[in-house]
Amino acid sequence: MARKTRKVAEITPKPNSVLRKWFGDLPMQEAEADLYIIPNDIDISTAVPEDPTHCVFANTCRRMYGAEKVLFWKRNSYVQMPDANGNPTIYRFSNSADMVRLIDDLDRNKHLLETKAATFVLHAPPTSNLLSSRAGYKKQGRSRAPDSKRVRYRRMSPVYSRFFKYTTGGVR
Repeated sequence: MARKTRKVAEITPKPNSVLRKWFGDLPMQEAEADLYIIPNDIDISTAVPEDPTHCVFANTCRRMYGAEKVLFWKRNSYVQMPDANGNPTIYRFSNSADMVRLIDDLDRNKHLLETKAATFVLHAPPTSNLLSSRAGYKKQGRSRAPDSKRVRYRRMSPVYSRFFKYTTGGVR
């Protein structure tokens, strides 16, 4: 089955955001393919815990892909690589749940990678997690009228539930 092509929008961060401060005016966009990284002993020994620019995975991206600017957060990572025309571009990747747990453990100075040689994958964000589609979801949620007919009921505690049934006959 042919893979469905998707529209990849360019990311435009706010002027005062951390991304804009770190990457400057470089163009940013969502990654279209996965990126494989393999940390080695030098990457691990030079890593700085709780530093998103000098963690194990950031050091690995610099070594393997020649990236000058790399930023690793728990859920997302940003890597500078050349685009098809050779211009430097920042690509946004999604980190898997296993990688998020590993980043947490490494930030707590647990040296889990010293004995293992492993390959890690930076995933291209799924279509539901693209920044352009997430903005559409937020806008769609805000457009619902506040006086909609849908009534939300809180979940009752077991004690209150018995009291409610006893006093009202279970009719809301």
